[in-house]
Amino acid sequence: MGIGGVITGLRADLALIDDPVKSREEADSEARRERVWAWFGDDLRTRLRPGAAIVVVQTRWHEDDLAGRLLQAQGDR
Repeated sequence: MGIGGVITGLRADLALIDDPVKSREEADSEARRERVWAWFGDDLRTRLRPGAAIVVVQTRWHEDDLAGRLLQAQGDR
């Protein structure tokens, strides 16, 4: 399912996120980065089964992208 796609009713053991932003222009948009983060937390994570894995594959266009926020949330882990 793409970002912004309907995932209501679906449960997952594995979520694969492929390129949550498609270009530097999208990555430079704070509003787009916030939409991706909100989708990740509010939509995707709430649909995962206990113990589910998340794989993110993306180009690092911006330090505050999804991968950057996930790495920051991990801290030293």
